[in-house]
Amino acid sequence: MDLNDLLAREDCLPSTPKVLALLHAELGQHAPDLRKICQLFGGDPAIAASLLRRANHQGGALSGRVGGVSEALALLSLAQVRAVVGAASVGTTFATIPGVNLQQFW
Repeated sequence: MDLNDLLAREDCLPSTPKVLALLHAELGQHAPDLRKICQLFGGDPAIAASLLRRANHQGGALSGRVGGVSEALALLSLAQVRAVVGAASVGTTFATIPGVNLQQFW
């Protein structure tokens, strides 16, 4: 399976539980550290793809042009970022994806 095809599937890739837990903790802070959030998103291709999809969908005039995690975080509200993380948490219940070694992918 081609990487672009894999990343285009919204319901396909689960995120690492550790990254999700760290994101939940940081986003639960009174004043979340956006640098730390950016690093956490950058360390997990599945959740980064979800964030970019959301930012490009929300972007209006920028639609389809948001190419980085930091750009997406600047465009989206914290509530929208929390929604991305919450939705990704549901995806961690899937154990495998046929033809993909998730440990190697992460």
